Amino acid sequence: MVNRLLAKLGSLMNYEYKHTTYNREAGTGHIIADCEIYNTGAGGISLGGGDRLTLEKGSNQVVNCSIHDFNRLDRSYKAGINIDGVGNVIRNCEIFNCPGSAILLHGNDHLIEYNSIHHAVRDGDDMGSHLLWQGPGEIGNKVQYNFFHHIGNDHGLIVSVYQR
Repeated sequence: MVNRLLAKLGSLMNYEYKHTTYNREAGTGHIIADCEIYNTGAGGISLGGGDRLTLEKGSNQVVNCSIHDFNRLDRSYKAGINIDGVGNVIRNCEIFNCPGSAILLHGNDHLIEYNSIHHAVRDGDDMGSHLLWQGPGEIGNKVQYNFFHHIGNDHGLIVSVYQR
C-alpha cells in the first residue's frame, strides 16, 4: 500500500507543496521519544498528522531525540525532522551536524520548543536552520525557547529562520 502511494505521489514534500491541504492520515497521539537517529542518507523523521481542512490536531510528537549526521546522499531539503499537518510537537531534541536545514515545517499550529539546534546548514547558502514554508493558510505555528548556535558555513551569513 505504501509503495503504491509513494509511486503515485512521487516526492511527498513536493506533493505537499503543491497540495497544501493534503491529509496523509498519519494518525493522532503518536510519540517518537528518546531516540538517536544518525548516518541516514536523506533526512531523519517525517512527522505528520492532523487535518488542514478542519484544523483538527494530530497531537503527534518527537521528544528527547538526538538527530545528527544525516543527509549523506541527499544534501538539501531533507531535514532532521520534516513536520506537516496540524498541531504536532517537536520538543527537547538536539539536531546537529547537518548540511542543510534541521527542521522543515508545513502546516498549522505546530509547536517547536526547548530544542538545541547547532552546526546546521554547513553546506547550504540559501536556507536556515529551520524553514517555515508558510503560505497564506499556514498560521499559528510557535517556535519558542530553542537554542540556536553555529548555524551556517564560511560562505556567508545564514539566517536562523527562513520564512517564505
